[in-house]
Amino acid sequence: MREMENGIERKWSVEEFYGLIRHHLVGKEGPVELIEGRIVPLPSSEQQARQVERLSQQIQQNLEQAGWQGYEVRSHHPIKINTHSELRPTLTICSTHQPQQNIHWVIEIDKAEFADNNRYQDLRSHLYARQGITEYWALSTRQVELRTYHTPKEGDTSTSCHQLTQEPITQSTYKRERLLHVGEQVQSVSFPTLTMQIQEPLPLYFLTRSATGHHTYIETALPLKVLR
Repeated sequence: MREMENGIERKWSVEEFYGLIRHHLVGKEGPVELIEGRIVPLPSSEQQARQVERLSQQIQQNLEQAGWQGYEVRSHHPIKINTHSELRPTLTICSTHQPQQNIHWVIEIDKAEFADNNRYQDLRSHLYARQGITEYWALSTRQVELRTYHTPKEGDTSTSCHQLTQEPITQSTYKRERLLHVGEQVQSVSFPTLTMQIQEPLPLYFLTRSATGHHTYIETALPLKVLR
């Protein structure tokens, strides 16, 4: 949703954003988030929702078995960054005590490829780093690759400006960045007992029962597998 004021695109605040949602002016066709005053649509489908739920359960189970007590995995947990930004990553791993403040790791799936969200990819990493979130992963199911970022930089402000906001941004928002492809493994920095692998998207077969008989349907698994 775009609104112009004196020929300039309006910059929505988080409070105004929630007002639009409450009055059903945005979000009717799917989830949205607010990035530096701009309302941006998010990828959404029943199949991906099921896949994300399975991945969430696997990560949660791994954390509990490894002794990481007091942490939980949340889906589309809103993170208010500033007056004009509230991001909603696909998965958020946070402390059960003050989950809004104690966020350790966020995982986003397919956001860079949905609509024109690739324009916001570097801005997202900048905002997460500015929030002090230790670890940020961006998974692409189309390219079958994973970008991982960790350890935010402090006080490293560039003189260049972001093309969307014209605000100063850091050239490298995180100290470490890595691109992974099929077959490669990666260990979480925040929870080092958890290791994942990038894999080819494999078909999953499900059998359902109903009054009309048995039915089989197929889904494509997420290319991110929890190993241990």
